[in-house]
Amino acid sequence: MKTIKEIISTFLDTSKERIKNPFIGAFCFAWIVINWKPVFYMVLSNDRIKDKIIHIEKLYTSIHNAVTYPVLIALVYIVVLPYFMWVIEEIVKKSTQLRKENIINNLIFDSKGKQKLAIEESKLQNIVSEYKEKEELNQKIELLDKKLSQKDDVINDLKQDIESYKTTLSKYLEDQFNFIDELEPSEKKEYEGQYELFKNSEMYNEFKDVGLMIREVGGFPSQINDLIREKFIFNEIIESRVSKDGKASYYDFTKKGYFFWKEFVLNAEGKDLIDKFTGIP
Repeated sequence: MKTIKEIISTFLDTSKERIKNPFIGAFCFAWIVINWKPVFYMVLSNDRIKDKIIHIEKLYTSIHNAVTYPVLIALVYIVVLPYFMWVIEEIVKKSTQLRKENIINNLIFDSKGKQKLAIEESKLQNIVSEYKEKEELNQKIELLDKKLSQKDDVINDLKQDIESYKTTLSKYLEDQFNFIDELEPSEKKEYEGQYELFKNSEMYNEFKDVGLMIREVGGFPSQINDLIREKFIFNEIIESRVSKDGKASYYDFTKKGYFFWKEFVLNAEGKDLIDKFTGIP
C-alpha cells in the first residue's frame, strides 16, 4: 500500500508532466486569465468555503468561461500563433533582404561611377601623353627614314662588291682548274672512271667537308678520323706538302684530287659549294 506522501508525490509528478504538454499548459493559462475573478475571490476572500462555492456557482459557472474560451485561446496559441510568428519573421526577413540589396546596389552604382571616372581620366591622360609624344614620334620617323635611305645605299654598294667578288672568284677558279683541261684524253678518261668508283666510296660522303678545309686552310676537318684521312692520302687524292721556306707542312689536292674536286663542285652534288664560294644563296 502506498502512503499518502507517495500518492501526493505521484500526483504532483504527473501534474508536472501534464502541464509540460503545450496544449494543457496553454489551456490552464487561458482558463486562469478568463476566470481571474473567481480565482481571486476563492483565494483572497474571507468568506467561508461553503459561501465561496455557492457564490462562484451562482455567478461564474458559464460553460464558455470554463471550457469554450480557454480551449479556443489554447488552440490559437498552439496552432495559429506559430504561423503568425512565421509570417512576421518572413516579412522581417524580406525587408532585411531588400535593405541589404539596396545597400549592395548603391555600392555597385558608386563603384561603376568611379570606374567611369577612372576611364575618363585615363583617356584624358592618354590624350595629353599623345600630344607630348607626337613631336618625338615625328622625329623618330624622320630618323628612321634617313637610316632606311642609308641602308639602301649600303645594300647597293654591297651588291656591287658581291658582283665584283663573284667575277674575281670565277676567274680564280678557272685559273686553278685550267691544267685539268690540258690532261691527255686517256688520263682524263682514267680519272673519270676512278671518280665514278670514288662516288660509291665512304670517302665521297666526307668529300665536301674535306675539300673545303683543304682549299681554305690546307688541313683536314677535326671531325674526320685518321682512317678516312689515310684513305684520301693512300688513294692519291690528297698529299702532304712542305712550304717553300721548309718551315711548315700542309695538305693539298693531287692532280687527281683537283680533278675529283672540280667534278664534285661543278656537279649537282656540289651546287651548295658554289653558293658558299659566292656567298649568295
